Amino acid sequence: MDSFSLFYLIKQNLKRASFETAIIIFSAAVAVGILFSTTLFVKSIENGLQTGTSVLGADLVVGPKGYETQMQTALVIGEPAIFSMNGSIEQQVAAIPGVKKTSSLLFLESLEAECCTAGSMFLIGFNSKTDFTITSFLKTNLKKPLNKNEIIIGSEVWYNIGDSVKFYNCSFKVVGILKPTGIGLDRAVFMPIETIYENFGLKDVKPVSVVLVQIKSSEKSEQVAEFITSNLSDVSIITADKLRDSVKHQLRSLRQNSLIVGSILWAISLLTICIAFSGIINGRRNEMRSLRAKGASQGLIFKLIVLEAILLTTIGGFLGIIFCTTIAYSFKNLIVASLRVPYLWPTSLYIGSLIVSSLIFAILTGLLAALYPIYGNILEYRDVSSKNN
Repeated sequence: MDSFSLFYLIKQNLKRASFETAIIIFSAAVAVGILFSTTLFVKSIENGLQTGTSVLGADLVVGPKGYETQMQTALVIGEPAIFSMNGSIEQQVAAIPGVKKTSSLLFLESLEAECCTAGSMFLIGFNSKTDFTITSFLKTNLKKPLNKNEIIIGSEVWYNIGDSVKFYNCSFKVVGILKPTGIGLDRAVFMPIETIYENFGLKDVKPVSVVLVQIKSSEKSEQVAEFITSNLSDVSIITADKLRDSVKHQLRSLRQNSLIVGSILWAISLLTICIAFSGIINGRRNEMRSLRAKGASQGLIFKLIVLEAILLTTIGGFLGIIFCTTIAYSFKNLIVASLRVPYLWPTSLYIGSLIVSSLIFAILTGLLAALYPIYGNILEYRDVSSKNN
C-alpha cells in the first residue's frame, strides 16, 4: 500500500470517529499549548529582567521613605505613581562617597480629559543634561538636545515620530521612541523636567520622584546605600540587586507552579488521548481484520495506528500553540500588572525553536498514546495466530 492510499485510509477512518478525534485534538492542544505558553512567558520575564535592569543603568534608586513599592511598580510595571521629594536630595546624594553619577526623574499622570489628547498616560520628567538612561536607549539617536516642547515615548505608546500630543493643554512633538525594554519605560512618555516645572509653577520647589544613582566600580552598592540612608533619613532605596532578586523569586515560584500544573495536565491529556484513541481502534476491529485478510502486514496496521496518533496530536499541538500564544499576547499587560514583573518577548529564533520543540513534544505524546492500542493489537494478533496454527 503506497503512502497516498495510507493517508487516504487514515483520513476516512478519522472522519468516522469525529467525536473521539475532536477529544484527542483538544487534549493535545491543551497539553502542548500550556507547555508552549508557560515556557514563552517565563523566558519573556527573564528577558525583561535582564534587559530592564540594564536599561535603567542605575545601581540604586533613591525615593521618599515608605514608597519602595510605588517606586518598583512605576519603574518595572509602568503603573503611574504620584509621589515626590525635595529636588535638593539629588545634590545631597551626589555628595555621598562612592557615588559616580545621579539623575532625577519626576512622575506625573495625564488625565482622561480634553486637556490631554492621549488620555491617562504615565509621564516622566527627566534631566537630559544628567540622563544616563532614557536617551541612551533610543531607537535613533537625537540629532540635537531635547527642546522644552519635545517628548520621547516608550515602545508601546501608540504614537509615531512627528506626531503632536497635548498634555494639560500644552502641545508636544514626538521626536524619539525607545527600544523595547521589558519594563515600565515601554508604556511611559518622557519630557524635559524643566518643562514640567515651568508649566506647573514648580520652578522654585523643583521636586523629584526618584534619583537614579550609578556608583563607582570600586564600591559596593549595599555599602553606598547604607551611607545614603545614614546621611538622609527621609529616603528609601531600592538596589538593582534587590529588584532582580525580587523578580527572580517570583520567577522560581512561577517555574515550579508551571511545571507541576503542566505535568498534571499532560498526564491527564495523555490518559484522555489513550482512552479516546483506544476507542477509535476498538471500533475498527473488523476493519483491521479485513485488512489482514487482504494481505496487510502487522507492521502496516501498526504504522496506520501510529500515523493517526501523530497526525491528531500534531494538529492539536499546532492549534494549542496558536490559541495560547494569542491569549498570552492579548492579555500580556494584564498578566504583567497582576504579577508585577518585567516582560519582554524573546527573539523570533527562540520562538521558532520553541514551536519546533513543542510540536516534537506533540509527536512524542502521540507515539506514547499509540502504544496501548498497539500492545492490544499485538496480543490479539498472537492470539489469532496461535488459533490458526
